[in-house]
Amino acid sequence: MLRDFVHRSIDSHCDTSKSKSSQKLAALNSVETEAVVQFPELNDYMGRWPVGDLIQMQLKNLSAKERQRHAKKNSPK
Repeated sequence: MLRDFVHRSIDSHCDTSKSKSSQKLAALNSVETEAVVQFPELNDYMGRWPVGDLIQMQLKNLSAKERQRHAKKNSPK
């Protein structure tokens, strides 16, 4: 499934404590390239937008969880 593949690729190439806008372009390009190789039908979509959307949502969720963990860890008891 595309979503699972993209999530694994994100884990391999990206800093999951940061949002998409804070990622290195090379990391994002690696995720997109791997997805297109595995799922060539993505080329049928302008700008391969499904991959970009999946990357954005996954990194948003993961970075938010990381911020919550960090805040909880540093909160007074």
